[in-house]
Amino acid sequence: MSYREDRIGAACAFFGGILLGLGTAMRPIPEDPNNAPVVLASYAAHRDWMPSHLFQFAGALLLGVFMLLLVRNLRGRFAVYRPLAIGGLVACVATGAAMHMTEWIALKDSVDAWAAATPADKPAAFAAALAVRDTEVWLMSLASVLFGATTALYGAMIYADGRYPVWIGGVAVASGIGFVVSGVVAAVTGYTSTVLDILMPASLFLLAWMTGVAALHWRRGDNQIA
Repeated sequence: MSYREDRIGAACAFFGGILLGLGTAMRPIPEDPNNAPVVLASYAAHRDWMPSHLFQFAGALLLGVFMLLLVRNLRGRFAVYRPLAIGGLVACVATGAAMHMTEWIALKDSVDAWAAATPADKPAAFAAALAVRDTEVWLMSLASVLFGATTALYGAMIYADGRYPVWIGGVAVASGIGFVVSGVVAAVTGYTSTVLDILMPASLFLLAWMTGVAALHWRRGDNQIA
């Protein structure tokens, strides 16, 4: 990896994490995320819907660029799995884009229509909005499983590379497992508080290993990690 790619990758990781965190913080999080009427009402009343999703999507894309640049640099006995890691990353981006578009556009339009519907039309409008949200939850579940599996593979490749601290690979694998578990739980139970309880540490582990790798690449350049 060249010095320029080192800096670009590190910048994508830092700014991607900031944008993703900012967009997530702007989103409404009901006490019971599986209480459909409460959740859909909070979505309909949310005024920062567009910027929050733009920040999240832009942040995710930047993190994807970081991961793409990183996997090109990884060596060791697991480097043979580089095509699989890239394929997993592409699948993650595609599934994540479908999930964001479903929630950002289709779900918002449906909850707004439900909120504005007449009393006679509200049951049908609510059913339509709920169907869109169920689709979004299933896409989120799939995206979490794909991203978790890809992240765990990255962790194994980082560990086998030998040029990075051992803890980075271990934390990446732990993060990936957390995302996979959250996706499976969401598919079985819906988007419950349990899913959020699993996603929180998984996301913190994700931030930790990405920050660790990005800091090394920013500081060392191509002299020590090339």
